[in-house]
Amino acid sequence: MSPHVLSVPWGPSVSHQCPPMSPESPGAPQHPPVSFSVPSVSPENHQCPLGPLSVTSVSPHVPNVPWGPSASLGAPQCPLSVPSVSPFVPSVPQRSRCSLPPMSPLAVTLAVLAVTAVTAEVQEVSLDMAEDSFDDQYRGCQDTITAALPNLSSAEFQRNPHLAQVWAKAAATWWKWGPPKSHLSPDQAIAIVAYTRNELYAEFNAAVRRAGSSGLWYHREFHYKTLHFLLSDALAALREPRCRCVFRGVDGRRFLARPGQIVRFGQFASTSLC
Repeated sequence: MSPHVLSVPWGPSVSHQCPPMSPESPGAPQHPPVSFSVPSVSPENHQCPLGPLSVTSVSPHVPNVPWGPSASLGAPQCPLSVPSVSPFVPSVPQRSRCSLPPMSPLAVTLAVLAVTAVTAEVQEVSLDMAEDSFDDQYRGCQDTITAALPNLSSAEFQRNPHLAQVWAKAAATWWKWGPPKSHLSPDQAIAIVAYTRNELYAEFNAAVRRAGSSGLWYHREFHYKTLHFLLSDALAALREPRCRCVFRGVDGRRFLARPGQIVRFGQFASTSLC
């Protein structure tokens, strides 16, 4: 199995983020492939995204189907029966009662999936700078937020029961594997396991794409502050100086961008090594 890595294209932050992001102005690429910008971060005038920290403690598969050549299901031809002849009763041709062979459940499933695949519409997604997305590398305030995590996570687990359930499963998985020798903290590692599970990433990504629209929305409606901080902190710890080739398979979507356009995903993304 290919190991999973997380990639986060950073971009400009909104005014309430920590720290204020000042995007660079890279020159236009010389080749048609789409480029992803990685703006720099200025530590001046830093403000923590959480603002003044005064957090009150709160008590506490559909299986894969191997595709192959489709089977040809023959159907017997039912000939017309000989019409009856009578001087008193009109002659009416009758079809013989001829039954078709029953289709196996697998054949029915394959037929339904094939029709669905042909008729499903591909969703087109235009890539841009995802201006409403919340992104923050928390430079200069890691210690402050780390100290607030116990109360903050407890409050978020109360407001977001689904997050609490997925976090508990991820923690159990992590401790079952046995923590490897790593410079990641247990919470950082559990955050990565939680994100790469199928139950959480879609709703978390949707929340991240909207949390940067305003400071009010971030403080009142974004109940993934703990997970976002731990993932960001883990990525900073795991970042390597060299680039890696990664890929991600996507079904039912086509991402649109112009050659030379600068875009970003505006969310976390799990990928596999090439």
